[in-house]
Amino acid sequence: MRLFVLWALAACSVPTEKLGPEPVSAETTATTVTSTGSDGTTELPDPESGAVLFDEDVAVWPVRLEMSVEAINALLEDDAIWVAADLTVNGETYEQVGVTLKGNGSFQPLDEKPSFKISTDRFVPDQEVDGIDAFVLNNMVGDSSMIAERMAYRFYRDAGVPAPRAVHASVQLNDRAYGLYTLVESVDGQFLNRWFEDGDGSLYEMFDVDFLAEDIWHFDHDGGPDNRDPLFEIAAALEEGGRLTDVAEHLIDIDAFARYFAVSSFVGQFDAYPYSFPGDDLFLYVDPLDGRVRFVPHGADETFVDSDRPADYVYGILGHACLDDPACDEVWRQEIHRVGDLSEEGDYPSQAFWLSQDVSAEAILDTRKPYSDALVDLSQGQLQNFIYARSSALDGMLGL
Repeated sequence: MRLFVLWALAACSVPTEKLGPEPVSAETTATTVTSTGSDGTTELPDPESGAVLFDEDVAVWPVRLEMSVEAINALLEDDAIWVAADLTVNGETYEQVGVTLKGNGSFQPLDEKPSFKISTDRFVPDQEVDGIDAFVLNNMVGDSSMIAERMAYRFYRDAGVPAPRAVHASVQLNDRAYGLYTLVESVDGQFLNRWFEDGDGSLYEMFDVDFLAEDIWHFDHDGGPDNRDPLFEIAAALEEGGRLTDVAEHLIDIDAFARYFAVSSFVGQFDAYPYSFPGDDLFLYVDPLDGRVRFVPHGADETFVDSDRPADYVYGILGHACLDDPACDEVWRQEIHRVGDLSEEGDYPSQAFWLSQDVSAEAILDTRKPYSDALVDLSQGQLQNFIYARSSALDGMLGL
């Protein structure tokens, strides 16, 4: 195996452009996105709403939360409640935004390094930050590279898979530095209206579930009407057996699933469906225009790690059904090859290197991260090598 080594120097930059006091309405910036075909062509969503907040050229946003003593004590007592705080992003302050803690395996309490959900309009109607009314601040305690989640979502989006935008933020709560975070776009109505012509469909999250009839009521309902009939129909079709394209093409955008599956294979998103057992870290969107399910990844903080895991080693029922169907399997393989081409053409290993340099100063200053600076450097190098060698590794696994 060739070793990928990049020698360069870069300074950690801090943005100077303010987000501006005038919000951009998501309703006026939503645009239609055509369904992507097997060749990967797609009309990407209008980036105007959130274009500044999620500017990829920004190294690290300075983010400050101001909470009252009462709000802090309330979160320490009950981490599931929402409290009010003043949010400042790069010098622009938004008063009385909603804040709560989040996380499952990565959860940490307020006195450690918690992840935060931010809802700018929870207490102040129509309040937005650059046209965005909700985002999350992920603590990255499970990602010692501190760049994996941002890089993984970039892969998904560039391949035409609906996926959140993500940047980095240096977070301060009152007078205490909380360290380096990933600032990630929420998968909600605004997000759906950017990626789909109609964003008012049903949105569900998979958490420790699969497409089994007994699991369908345990899918988390996150938006739109709670009509689970399409999910029950998918479960019944998969239980019936037969080729996926024969039994479920009217229920699932199979090319879209194969594309999501392929990017997950390439970036090593093995903590998510269909690789995880039971399945999680995946949103399902029932598109009202045709009633078929589309797929939106999340929780991509444990990517670019296990380069030895076979790409076809899946647990999820839908993953097995795709690999057992020659038509779906062929699209999956083509999409893996296409993602490899995107990685090479876009020089993604270099992108990862420069991103690691951009956040290096804030990473060193982060005293709440549960790993050493040496491990951060090592993990970032391993991530770059993973991307650099991934196409060849998958070629060997799958005979591409």
